[in-house]
Amino acid sequence: MLDPSRLHMLPREQNVDLMNDVEVYKDFTLIEKCPAIEIFQWVRRYTSPGQFLMTTSFTPEKFKQYAIGNIIYKRDNDEAAFIEGRRVIVTFDGDMRLIVTGRFLSSLLDRRIFTLDGDFLLQPMLSFIINNYFLDGAGANRSMAPLVRLLEIPAIGNELIHAEYRRHNVLDAISDLAQENTFGVRVNHNKDNRTYDIEFRKPTDSIAIFDKEWGNVLEQDYWDDTQNYKNVVLVGDSFIYNNHITGFDRREIPASEPRQGATRFVQTARDVLNRNRAVRTLSSRIDVNSIQFEYGKDWDLGSIVTVQNRAIGFTEKEVVTEVMEFFDETGRNIEVNTGDYVERGR
Repeated sequence: MLDPSRLHMLPREQNVDLMNDVEVYKDFTLIEKCPAIEIFQWVRRYTSPGQFLMTTSFTPEKFKQYAIGNIIYKRDNDEAAFIEGRRVIVTFDGDMRLIVTGRFLSSLLDRRIFTLDGDFLLQPMLSFIINNYFLDGAGANRSMAPLVRLLEIPAIGNELIHAEYRRHNVLDAISDLAQENTFGVRVNHNKDNRTYDIEFRKPTDSIAIFDKEWGNVLEQDYWDDTQNYKNVVLVGDSFIYNNHITGFDRREIPASEPRQGATRFVQTARDVLNRNRAVRTLSSRIDVNSIQFEYGKDWDLGSIVTVQNRAIGFTEKEVVTEVMEFFDETGRNIEVNTGDYVERGR
């Protein structure tokens, strides 16, 4: 994402109607269509909430229009985000600029904590969490029903999860589970039913290939990093996960022992390893003028694509975990990340 603290250094730009697909809502009431925007970033993520940043000239009317809690909706992606932050700055030329930021609607999962002990398959576990902490089972003060709904959960994962969560943030837990089990989570802005619909998704196969030699990639940035990588977890004083790894290859990390004992050790270890995994990401800046493998048609967020960088001998089929759309006076730019998602400064 752009660093908002540096936007005052930008020269004054002419307002350009870049975003014909952008709308502004207060809940489900449309209050602005195709607003004038100078810079717009729409960062889509598969297993955690995406985020956006936009800049426009400041007026009191716009400040009210982009009120905290209002919603930015992007029609071509059918995605929406809560406005969570506003900032007014003055440029070198003395112009006032409004910066608006926020996260996608799945960030509403960040509003509840939960406690859960037991052995679960993933699908009923997700259903239990949502129903008992967001919907009718949450009680009068905590329920978001009927404003929030849970859509039917597809068959994702068949491994038994030995769960022990105590006063845990729901979004953090679900994001960890999504990364470990390769499923996506999003919340839809359902204007017809006037509901926020929680949806879990499986990756989808795609024929798309990202390769500079195919002419559909302008630049590629490969990154692997093992600085924080751990592969053996010492849970309490009595259990070691991945104890078969030996010698120089062994990288240990401790974890607190679950209260419910040995049946919860494995999931505790998996969560720790997920947060301390080796990182490998290939970022590809897509040629938006290329007619090969059209974005939104041949591939999208959550698609399984082939990514290649022949210079380093890299070829893999991987899930598109992040798509950053960047709009300015030059038009639209698209950057795609596959592999391990790690938020990086831009």
